[in-house]
Amino acid sequence: MLTENAKNGFETLLMQCLTESLKTNSDPDWKLQAIDTLDEVNEAEFFMLTLSSFTFKSFVLLHFTRNESTMKYVENALQITNEVPDESKFYDFLGEIGNGFCGGLKRELGNYLPNLGMSTPNRLTKQSLTHITALDCDFETHFSASSEGSILFYGSLYVRSYNDMDFRIQHESIGNDVESGELEFF
Repeated sequence: MLTENAKNGFETLLMQCLTESLKTNSDPDWKLQAIDTLDEVNEAEFFMLTLSSFTFKSFVLLHFTRNESTMKYVENALQITNEVPDESKFYDFLGEIGNGFCGGLKRELGNYLPNLGMSTPNRLTKQSLTHITALDCDFETHFSASSEGSILFYGSLYVRSYNDMDFRIQHESIGNDVESGELEFF
């Protein structure tokens, strides 16, 4: 079972990592809003990644629809000016967003929970969500991600614990100890 500290920790890290993964040079300000369920979310597709250890398994989802708004986001992020990104570029880019989202969560959770493994992004259709209840998760949380007043994405996290799980996030340390683009040699 997950304690309230663990649930709060997962929510905090989910918000932090979703926001960070969506930021681009052209669109740095994202607003996240908690939502209770995905019942009213009509996004056509999602990328799913798993993050697991010996004590839990989690499913990280990035929901989206390939439409004018998300195409514009991808164009701006990839700095494409004279063409519409083809289907391959669009899905590759959003797969990398999902990868960054889950990878950030893995990095931050690694400060509290050992031996984490992560999958590659899998693109699925909305109809696949009907099977999520079969996972018998102990906890789920969902957020909408909007930019300039328009919701473009949703992020979800489903967690199934195999043992009691408790950890407390130290808010001041989130994301502060990682520098991008540097290698350390031992």
